[in-house]
Amino acid sequence: MRVRKSLLTGGLATAMCLSAALPSYANKSDNFEIEVDLDALARKKSYLEELENFSPKKAGQPNVIVLLADDLGYTDTDLYSNLGCNVKTPNLRRLAESGVLCTNGYSSAPISSPSRAGLITGRNQQRFGFEYRIATLYPHTKGFKKFAAKHVNLGELHMNDYESYPTLRQMKQQGLPESEITMAEILKASGYSTAMIGKWDLGYRGNMLPEKMGFDYSYDFLEAFTLFAKESDKDIVNSYQDNYQDKYIWSRKRMGTCAIRRQGKRIVEKEYLTFAKAREAINFIDEKKADPFYMFLSFSAPHTPFQAPRRYYNMFPEVKDHNKRVYYAMIKALDDAIGDILDKLEREDLLENTLIFFASDNGGAEYTGATENYPLKAGKFSNFEGAIRVPYIVSWPKMLDGGRVYEKPVSTLDFFVTAARAAGVGALPGDRTYDGQDLLPHLAVNAAGEPHKALFWRAAYNKYVRSGDWKLIMDEKHGKFMLYNLSDDITESKNLYEQMPQKAAELKALYDEWEKGTIPPLWPYLMDYHYEVDGETFYYAL
Repeated sequence: MRVRKSLLTGGLATAMCLSAALPSYANKSDNFEIEVDLDALARKKSYLEELENFSPKKAGQPNVIVLLADDLGYTDTDLYSNLGCNVKTPNLRRLAESGVLCTNGYSSAPISSPSRAGLITGRNQQRFGFEYRIATLYPHTKGFKKFAAKHVNLGELHMNDYESYPTLRQMKQQGLPESEITMAEILKASGYSTAMIGKWDLGYRGNMLPEKMGFDYSYDFLEAFTLFAKESDKDIVNSYQDNYQDKYIWSRKRMGTCAIRRQGKRIVEKEYLTFAKAREAINFIDEKKADPFYMFLSFSAPHTPFQAPRRYYNMFPEVKDHNKRVYYAMIKALDDAIGDILDKLEREDLLENTLIFFASDNGGAEYTGATENYPLKAGKFSNFEGAIRVPYIVSWPKMLDGGRVYEKPVSTLDFFVTAARAAGVGALPGDRTYDGQDLLPHLAVNAAGEPHKALFWRAAYNKYVRSGDWKLIMDEKHGKFMLYNLSDDITESKNLYEQMPQKAAELKALYDEWEKGTIPPLWPYLMDYHYEVDGETFYYAL
């Protein structure tokens, strides 16, 4: 089972890099004006004020840390050794041994920014219109098409023919709605010091910035990517992808939204970025260790650009493929950075009462040629398990017995509610639906039941649902319907849609009911991503 490697040659980066070349637009529309929901914003402020003023602070509140990897595949590490592994990650195994390793952990999207919007709010991002990643150009004018045909190889991406699309001003409105409540805001109101360290990817300006979303301290970059180190550094090994997106990423260096910022101001960072983030995390722990703290440590490894310290590259002499060798070195460095943070918590005697979540924002990016999610099908930018099933750990030694495995489906949406309950937050806001669940009762020894009756995903015409062992995928645009029993078909190779119409109808009914609680996307998607797996063609809306 192999996905074609020449999948991504232009991507969203193509759209971004051409913005300067195409300053004018035709067919502008007011349909994409994004306005702040003032009523929801007022209710949010009222709730947080009440929480801050009247919620009793409980002794023994745990520290809360979210460790989020970027594009880390389910089988890239040795966490699930029965499925194969590429890199030995003793610190992630150490974290799993102190807590619970979940075998059916899911992100809420197969792409970065929507999945992060769900994680940080505890709500399916379709409930507030964050269905697609943020755009900076909609490349559908006649002029763009002529330019692209002459100068850009879009490869497997197909531009949509919109009759209207957002203006440049409207694009600047895209991001996490101000009326949404973040994990940082609800914990800050509950007495926590809060920090955002790493990749943001939830909005580039105004009230969508980390410092406006509940974080006391921020060390970040706003874009989906940035360089890990100076490209010419002799102690760094680089690997380049043969596609336009990667060329664009390298060309951005650390300019604009790729800049490293501290407290909202651009800085020069000389340390390898994965280790710089660990350094910032350790410093924050040192400063705030006397009181409860919350830290969202959002790593960008092992997302492109592929860069690794030479000493880590030298740890994999048996790997002959240069691209994979750099990728493995990045994962090893990520594991060591996490180990440094765990060591700090142990030295300060904080590990016992620190609730730690670890996951990836989505599955491995097979189009890079560096990873393969087998036995899971396909990878990032798809409807299949390789895109959404992610490594997933929950550790809280004070409350959870360590070294156990949990097999029921869980989601990164659960981080928000679990952390809020652990922090002693009483009732969550009653004016909005939370899709996440408190995992602590379910992860306890001999717990009954399961957190979710069903999990749901949507990106335009890509719709899918998992309930129990069953997963239904619906692509009505291209007439593709697939039903899988994941308990005995983890590879999603046996489509039972025609054989079991009643089960398919049952799952569709669940999906239809969930969809009633969503809203249309606040902005349109850019392109249709065309990929092949097992000789069959599929599409995903990017």
